[in-house]
Amino acid sequence: MRIHLIAGLGAILMGVVGGAFVFSQDTPERLTITLERAVHFLAHDGAETVLAPGVYTAKAHDEKSIQVIAVSSGETTTIQAAVGTHEQQLSAPQLVAVASDEDVVHIVVLMPGGTTLDAIGTLSGVRTRGPMMAPLQSQQLTGVMAMQPALGTPLPIPVPGGGPAPGIPQVGGQLPEKFQTQPLQPGQVPQLPQKGPQLSGGCLGPDGKLWPPDRLVDIHLVAKANGPFSVQLSWSGPAADYQVSGPGLTTVTVSATGSAGTATLANPGSQNLPSRQSSPGVGSSPSQPSVVSGGFIYQRPQYPVLPDFDYSYVVKTPLPDGRLACGETKVKTLPALIAPLPSTFVGPTDVRLGFVLPPYVQELIVKRRNYTEDGRQPPSDKTVLQEPQQNPPGVPVAFGLGRGDIKGQFYDGRKRINPGLPPLPYDYNRPLVYDFIVEAVWRDGAGRSSTTKIPIRVDGPLPLLGWADLHTHPMSHLAFGGKLFHGAPDAGSLLPALSTPPAFGDPNGCQVLRGLPLAPIRSANINEALADDSPTHGDPAQSVCGDAIRKTLITAVELAAHADMPQPGRRLGAPVFDAWPRWNDVTHQKMWVEWIRRAYQGGLRVMVGLSHNNRLLGELARGRCDDPARPCVAPTDDVNSSDLQIMEMKNFVLRHSDFMEVALNSADLSRIVRGDPAQNVQPKIAVVLGIEIDNIGNFKLQSPPTADQIRKELSRLYIQGVRYIFPVHVTDNVFGGTAPYNVAFDAANVFETGHFWDVECAGTQPYPDDQIGFRTPNVTILDELNRAIPAPFNSVIPKNVELPKSPQNCPGPGHRNKKGLNLSKFAGSNSGPGIGEFAIKEMMRLGMIIDVDHMSHRTVEDVLSIAEGIPCGGYPLMSGHSGIRDLSHFNAENSRTRAQLDRIGCLGGMFGLGTDHAEPRIWAAAYQDSLNVIRVRGPRCLYKEIGAGAVAFGTDANSLVQAPKSLLDGSDLADRQLNVYTSVVGTSTRFPFSGAPKIGTQVWDFRTDGVAHYGMLADFVKAVWSFPFDHNRKMHISGQDLVDNHLSRNADNFWRMWMKAEAQKSNVH
Repeated sequence: MRIHLIAGLGAILMGVVGGAFVFSQDTPERLTITLERAVHFLAHDGAETVLAPGVYTAKAHDEKSIQVIAVSSGETTTIQAAVGTHEQQLSAPQLVAVASDEDVVHIVVLMPGGTTLDAIGTLSGVRTRGPMMAPLQSQQLTGVMAMQPALGTPLPIPVPGGGPAPGIPQVGGQLPEKFQTQPLQPGQVPQLPQKGPQLSGGCLGPDGKLWPPDRLVDIHLVAKANGPFSVQLSWSGPAADYQVSGPGLTTVTVSATGSAGTATLANPGSQNLPSRQSSPGVGSSPSQPSVVSGGFIYQRPQYPVLPDFDYSYVVKTPLPDGRLACGETKVKTLPALIAPLPSTFVGPTDVRLGFVLPPYVQELIVKRRNYTEDGRQPPSDKTVLQEPQQNPPGVPVAFGLGRGDIKGQFYDGRKRINPGLPPLPYDYNRPLVYDFIVEAVWRDGAGRSSTTKIPIRVDGPLPLLGWADLHTHPMSHLAFGGKLFHGAPDAGSLLPALSTPPAFGDPNGCQVLRGLPLAPIRSANINEALADDSPTHGDPAQSVCGDAIRKTLITAVELAAHADMPQPGRRLGAPVFDAWPRWNDVTHQKMWVEWIRRAYQGGLRVMVGLSHNNRLLGELARGRCDDPARPCVAPTDDVNSSDLQIMEMKNFVLRHSDFMEVALNSADLSRIVRGDPAQNVQPKIAVVLGIEIDNIGNFKLQSPPTADQIRKELSRLYIQGVRYIFPVHVTDNVFGGTAPYNVAFDAANVFETGHFWDVECAGTQPYPDDQIGFRTPNVTILDELNRAIPAPFNSVIPKNVELPKSPQNCPGPGHRNKKGLNLSKFAGSNSGPGIGEFAIKEMMRLGMIIDVDHMSHRTVEDVLSIAEGIPCGGYPLMSGHSGIRDLSHFNAENSRTRAQLDRIGCLGGMFGLGTDHAEPRIWAAAYQDSLNVIRVRGPRCLYKEIGAGAVAFGTDANSLVQAPKSLLDGSDLADRQLNVYTSVVGTSTRFPFSGAPKIGTQVWDFRTDGVAHYGMLADFVKAVWSFPFDHNRKMHISGQDLVDNHLSRNADNFWRMWMKAEAQKSNVH
């Protein structure tokens, strides 16, 4: 909505806030201000003082304060002032009052000599005031003073928070449609800015040569700029018809008869001037010599005068005696200033800019300053708004706030700007700062133009605070057929099986979920949700629901993970927890809701909750399906298993909405994590739903889907609430190749695709520096693999199938998957993108968060190239649960090379550092190394701009990996953890950290138990926080710095990353 201004235009600049301030001039010698609302200032001694409503005058008291005198009572108040400067030519002090936003008020005394005393107060009495605030800039004061002469009887512009502005006509429920400004001359039209004055012939004769000096009569031509849009020429000379010429002006004639009166403009045969106009002049008396002083004001609707522009003019006439009366002059029009009005941040895609445009503006341009959208390009000013203007002739136009005729009814006519990505918070204790340049452009139709600019700075919100876990699986007990993981996350969760209560009389009895979702079994309390594991992990002798094959599988899984877990079956959870959870246990629930709450109390604010599945593991773990007493109760295919987990995850979050909420977009995440203290809404964990399955849509490599099928499945997932996605998991699929890192998944690859991994020598072209050290077994037939895998797991593996031989005599120790992103075209098409590229871009078009983990090295490189090719800064990618690839440590293809991590950082993505078997000191060192790679600028990304929290947790909680270990290795850290539960983080008002983790009779101690459950991540964070400065690390930061200034900035980084993904989805083609 636009607000047309009135004669009181200056009132906007003169301190009108909600009708609170009116600039007035009682007499030429005495300036006053009227306060219609109380304003809080700092007194001379630093105490709080309040100026009551009333009329005041003011003067300088000393070099740091002013005296404000109440006109009615004469009472004097001395208030502190900041020293500033102005550029006005003053012979006496001047007084103005200016509102810089809806709350802040400036009372400014302008002194001769260029200094100001600026007393800064607030209406609310809450915000900072006094000399600690910045005084008004000279440019702002110039705009105020330039409009002062036109004020007449000033009228305040209505703004929220004040009463109705006196004297403003109200139009039925709307802002005043149009306010009168200083009147223009009849027919006067806007003049527009421009550079480069040009002489129009000069004092030349008809032959084009300079007129001889002895035959030249100087008419003393003087040019005066009457304002930004008009020029007046005056001269003295013999009575004659004078030709006036200049840039953008068809030569006109001024006829001066020698008699008293005005000179008349004549423009025979020209359509440029729609009407003749008299211009003021003083003629000589008839008895005096025939000398006329004439004047001319240009009014050119087609070729207007431009503000702040250099013009040159020539006025001449041939005289009867052969001489030439002539004059040349130059003049620069006055600037036309844009006046600032209060601006505000509404949301990440909505910043409202308030300002007043001068008359006649033809184009408005708003630029975001020093904008960085791609680390490969230097920061630049980005145009965020460019639109033509068609203002009413001669009327300034305001984009600001106004009031209707109904009490409490406001209109926001400020310019709405989508500013793009938020600026980096270089100071996390201060609001984000958005810097804009507002430009007004005038053109005269002859190729000349002029521009005026004003900077506008808008404070955004404070940065988000809290750490993030980019990889968790809260519903693992429903994955893999529902029997591989045991234990639910809360009372009310769906249970695949549950031991019967002792009252039933059968110690081995169990209840089973039958016919999903017709007869669900839901846990009633913690003792059911975390009951003994015999129904899922036991054998038939331990539970009617037990299965010997499954028990053997689970034992093998625990052993392969080096878990310190007793024989499965009859292992008790709640209330005694005699065997689980443990930091090195990988098949029992670690994300009970109160444990998640404890992580929240320790600073967790963003948690990616993923469904996951592997059909081979599901088929092995679910047991027999032909026994009515032990039915197959949970799906094993990827689509149905994932759908069940996502549905239950959403229900779980809803049951605990007091401290967690699902975020469906970046705005949701900001709102959830930030909370609203004013409304007593506390910050919560933003849960981002995602999927990590082998075959999205159950698509098969052997029978690829169509483009429409891929599009519909991704759309279905998006509607379901899925925002985080893994295109590839532990097997090759229709989108691309997987990263070999566990030989057991080679069997899964056969199960899903009919073939084993097809590998090549690592460390060879085109990736000679891939640093892959993992080597696949050199087997030639499946029978050998069957012998390598113990029964009964090998029952699903085909027999007597030839395998490609693993390459021998490789230059390095590892093997690399030959398969990259699927380049195959859709059936019946020989053009267009391959299936893999199409799927990746469809995910981008939805604004999904794409994680490259589990992709083969080739697939990662392909996806990075696609992301870097998206215009306007690329598309952000994640690596959410991994480590930096190193032949001596993490050498599998599933980890990231430094070059890949550098590219992810350049795109604005994030890295989730894994915690498998992690010890705090070692993990902190790896964190610093990762931070160094993802943030530091390099040759490939010279202008990288990424927040301090780009490296987060990637715990893979409730998966087949261990948690951070205990401290019983005798490290010196153990002594420093004696008081671990009185955490420094815990004493912070930001994170109300709880005490020792205790449920039932069990108390866990991080020193002895490690991260036994998810809530003890808070203890792990405290352990990292405790480390001193380490000179040996590249980032050279202490543990406290790592936690407070990096890990705790994860939520802010995630928010920015997500905003970029949403912004870039429209650029994916």
